[in-house]
Amino acid sequence: MAEISVVKKDGHLETFQPEKIARACMSAGAPKETAEKIAEEVQSSAYDKIPTSEIRRMVLDRLKAESPAAAEAFEKYTKTA
Repeated sequence: MAEISVVKKDGHLETFQPEKIARACMSAGAPKETAEKIAEEVQSSAYDKIPTSEIRRMVLDRLKAESPAAAEAFEKYTKTA
């Protein structure tokens, strides 16, 4: 798979890291298996220079379906971050 860059809120580019998605999902309360599944799904849908706002939306949509309580915690966190 080709390297995917992420456009951060301040405009700089960073390499896509699915483990960061998994960590954020687990921090929000999702089980490890769910977090890893979501990270894989987002990675397969990601494209080069995807904005972090789109990644957050994709993660939130999947969390709502898989772990509603974790989705609520994730949404609260991302609003303050």
